[in-house]
Amino acid sequence: MMMTFNNADAAFKHYMNYIPLLGIDNGNGTKAVYNELIHLQDPMANAITDPRRKWSLQYCQREWEWYMTGSRNVREIKKYAPIWDTMHSGDNMVWSNYGFWWNMNHQLAKVTNMLKEDPATRRAVVVHYLPTIMDDFKKDTPCNLVLNFYLIGDKLHLSIMARSIDLWFGFCNDQWIFSTLLHKIADQLKKQIGEMHYFITNLHLYNKHL
Repeated sequence: MMMTFNNADAAFKHYMNYIPLLGIDNGNGTKAVYNELIHLQDPMANAITDPRRKWSLQYCQREWEWYMTGSRNVREIKKYAPIWDTMHSGDNMVWSNYGFWWNMNHQLAKVTNMLKEDPATRRAVVVHYLPTIMDDFKKDTPCNLVLNFYLIGDKLHLSIMARSIDLWFGFCNDQWIFSTLLHKIADQLKKQIGEMHYFITNLHLYNKHL
């Protein structure tokens, strides 16, 4: 079922109530709801203001800057979010730097050019996954797998497909990152910012956040 929200904070508040009430206890320290489609009408209203979360814009900006480097190394970013130190095998290298994937084969730049050359294209897709290296995804598998950009009239929209997202950290930070990316590409195309659709197979909360 699609849930429509004007902004990300409204979505966060809704699921903070919805998941504890109707989520399934998976026995792995989480409660989850499945196949959620979150429609954000104003992706740039992306601050999480709910006082329970104590969301940090400064941290998101640091994470964005790290993605922009394309480096898989977490040596610096883990100083601000220790969770990154649990996602590597002792070498500080992870797979969830999305900028690494954006740079792979220049796929983000190619998608931008596709949209410039053919505004009706249905092929403007960025992927954060490679089957040829899936055996390496032991401690860290990218959560957001596909970004699909498309133009409707003069507005650039974005649909995101995610396999698994933690509402507390993943949704709050990732929606900010992807709305910022949407803004960046819209600027390059000289288009207005449209809407964002976020399809999440497993949207969960850890028990400590319930």
